[in-house]
Amino acid sequence: MDFVQQIKKTPIVVNESRGFYTCRFQRSVYQRRHYHAARRHHTGAGSKTAPGLPDAGRLLAMRDEVSIDLSYHIREQTKKDLG
Repeated sequence: MDFVQQIKKTPIVVNESRGFYTCRFQRSVYQRRHYHAARRHHTGAGSKTAPGLPDAGRLLAMRDEVSIDLSYHIREQTKKDLG
């Protein structure tokens, strides 16, 4: 709370499942990326990035920053917790 008071901002608490960012954001970005990549392969189109989607290098860099194995650990812990 000291930090919050110093920056004079109101904290927002989101009651979501663990891995909210990883599961919701990254998964949707990867799914869209794979969908467009498969479409380009099927149609024989070039290797240009689909509009509005980050290129594969940026996706991998983002994945590394968040942690390559974070999704795996979240999934495994959830499996353990749910039985």
